[in-house]
Amino acid sequence: MLVCLFFLCLAKCAFCLQDEVSQPAHSCGVMTKSAGISQGGYESQREAFPWVANIFSKYLGATLYAGSGSLISDRHILCAANSVAYENYLGDSLDLNPDKSYIPYDGENIKIILGTSHYKNSMNESGALVIDSTLKVILHPKVAGTKPRTFNVALIFLKESVQFSKYISPVCLWSSVKNQDDILGKTVYAVGFGVDHTGVISGFKKQVAMVVLENKICQRFYANTLQKTKDSKFFCARGNGIETPCRYDKPLYIKIGDQWFLQAMSSTFKVFKTRACRPRAPVLYEDVSTLTSWVESEIGENDL
Repeated sequence: MLVCLFFLCLAKCAFCLQDEVSQPAHSCGVMTKSAGISQGGYESQREAFPWVANIFSKYLGATLYAGSGSLISDRHILCAANSVAYENYLGDSLDLNPDKSYIPYDGENIKIILGTSHYKNSMNESGALVIDSTLKVILHPKVAGTKPRTFNVALIFLKESVQFSKYISPVCLWSSVKNQDDILGKTVYAVGFGVDHTGVISGFKKQVAMVVLENKICQRFYANTLQKTKDSKFFCARGNGIETPCRYDKPLYIKIGDQWFLQAMSSTFKVFKTRACRPRAPVLYEDVSTLTSWVESEIGENDL
């Protein structure tokens, strides 16, 4: 059943939770019929995945690409914490201080672009939205800098509500935690901008079709890594052996019925000694369904 949070201030509806058996009563997770979905690692049509947000950080006069996030309401974007936070540690190795904390960027130093097929909107596409600063960023209190990063999630609050269109609309969140069996063998799509498996930065939105793997395959590749995940929940997915999500976290989406849901935000992957990605290796993802209750709580506390 659709569960919505209505608030008296700032926004009429903060965000909606949806489970896979109910009929949609709002527009979350819905694309226009013209939005084609390809099965490989290809440039994505502009209308496809209209909830993908381009996130930039502003530092010393420069604006740097930080990663991709997901619009979940007219005033909130969900993304990986490491995209919008400083790593507070000594040295240059992730292993030197496994308990390092994160410090979120000031909302004024976050820039968002929605509704574009190019990560900088250099084509000045009609209907795209450039948000030069945001209200604030909140990190999950358990976010950890271990590899893989656990509870790696942040919530960006926008200053004003955005208007939905065929180019800009929210994705659905799970209303409850899902078991791996619920997604095993299903096709999921990693969508966003960033570096491909050859190490080249692509300025256009790309999508990679992947299949969720059995846990034993995931254990085979990431046994040591998974021992560090504690109470966070992870799963693996693999593409066609040619394309891979690679560097810069790209959100992972799954279609259930007629709607699309956010399945994961951050990933860990195998690389060669050259730091190039290994497209045949599974990619390790943190399941976002385990974090939905935190999202709901933060929106309720901060929007009242």
